[in-house]
Amino acid sequence: SLTDHSDTTYASADLSIVSFGTTKGEVFAGTTGETTIQVTVPGHQATVPVEVELFEPKALSMLKLGCHGRKVQLWGDRVVVACGNKGLRTVDIAIPNEPAIQGTFTDQSIQDVLVMQDMLWAASDDLLRFDLSNDLAPEVSVSLPLGGPVQALDESPSGLVACQSTGALVIVDALAPTPVIESTTSTGLGGCVDLSADGSRVAI
Repeated sequence: SLTDHSDTTYASADLSIVSFGTTKGEVFAGTTGETTIQVTVPGHQATVPVEVELFEPKALSMLKLGCHGRKVQLWGDRVVVACGNKGLRTVDIAIPNEPAIQGTFTDQSIQDVLVMQDMLWAASDDLLRFDLSNDLAPEVSVSLPLGGPVQALDESPSGLVACQSTGALVIVDALAPTPVIESTTSTGLGGCVDLSADGSRVAI
């Protein structure tokens, strides 16, 4: 990723090899090859060489969770897995070739998980925040009713964005000492499977 300073502009000599995202400064690889990016700021230009190589990902290991994993979130040396009606699993991946189930929570159904500034949130009948100080037994530290079952979560500049099974969008100030609902918007879609937030935009 390059700088997102407002005075900086970028140009790719070959967009099929390297292109740019909607967030200024993000660079995305395309086909294999070599090209350049021209970076311009007031009074100065620089040319950056870029080489793209393709590779084939290889699985390092496998682990049976005892559930159908719906959503996953990487968190340091952990992977957190939402397991639907079988709750939540935390997996220790400090040794990538030897993953191990670290903690299990089965008290409530978990549809999605999200890490925000070292806090774990989960989509359930309410919006849940977990305390993982006891690695073996994750505990709910905050349960915030949003007016309906929560289906999916993401992070935006406005806060945590939650999508209810009814299709309603709820923005929560999740970083406040006591999390609070900031707004609720009906999308009129009648349902929600997943969502993705990017700046001021949300796709459902």
